[in-house]
Amino acid sequence: MEEETGTYSPKFSILVVDDDYQVANVVRKILVHEGYHVETAKNGRKAMNLLMSAQHFDLVITDLQMPEMDGIELLRQARQCKAYLPVIAMTGYVSTEDGMQCVEAGAHNYLVKPFRMQSLLKLVKEGLKTSFMNQLGVHEMP
Repeated sequence: MEEETGTYSPKFSILVVDDDYQVANVVRKILVHEGYHVETAKNGRKAMNLLMSAQHFDLVITDLQMPEMDGIELLRQARQCKAYLPVIAMTGYVSTEDGMQCVEAGAHNYLVKPFRMQSLLKLVKEGLKTSFMNQLGVHEMP
């Protein structure tokens, strides 16, 4: 995991949650290369610990199928404690039920693995824009 030194950083901070180390590491490397600060967690429980800590996150990207706490439950809990925080759900198992659960739990968007880097970056930029606007208390018109 990367660490900040405590000095001000204009970088957006993203939490990537996946029990598959290789997937989490690839996503982390892509986002770090784009200039984002990235932390990782291997399950929803560890992610919630990070979200409840003093660290600030602008976006969460989470797998759905994980041990201890799955991505849907993480999404629900994250939305309860940090309503401004967009969450992008990602999964390798495509199902209408998963998609509907994500929407009902408040997911900002949904990404199917394997995905193209451009698709990930597009969703991240959209999510960060939403996060920034939410934190300012400004909501876009439909």
